Amino acid sequence: MSNDVNSKGESLEHGRPIVFRNGIVITMDNQHRVLKNSDVLVVDGVIKEIGPNLSAPEGALSIDATGGIIMPGMIDTHRHMWQTAMRATAPTGVCRSTSFGTTYSTVRTFDRDIYSGNLLSEIEAIDAGVTTRSTGRTVCRAPITPTPRGRA
Repeated sequence: MSNDVNSKGESLEHGRPIVFRNGIVITMDNQHRVLKNSDVLVVDGVIKEIGPNLSAPEGALSIDATGGIIMPGMIDTHRHMWQTAMRATAPTGVCRSTSFGTTYSTVRTFDRDIYSGNLLSEIEAIDAGVTTRSTGRTVCRAPITPTPRGRA
């Protein structure tokens, strides 16, 4: 017997069909369709059918998605991951670009701080439904060298 169960004690055994009921389905297809009050049937990890009032295989796990959004996955293309641990550290009203940048540039960070921020950001992303993210090098350990006037 599988130990993978949800809060209601229902089995989440790998391969079990799942049907999401009555959600707002963002199809991500070429027509950019948004289907209200629709179901999504997933069998063996593959979306098999989308539409209202779908028939589901016997034993399928039914999840009430009323009022929720159902989509294949969220792609996050811009996230300052390392800053997660520093959120809400600036006083109210300091988030204008110059003050915000100055606040963060004066905070001394360590590798463990950057690691912790990235880890927390990954957890937040997963919780928000992000399945793919783009990452960039946003924390540079090199000293800041001013560009001499007249040179680019």
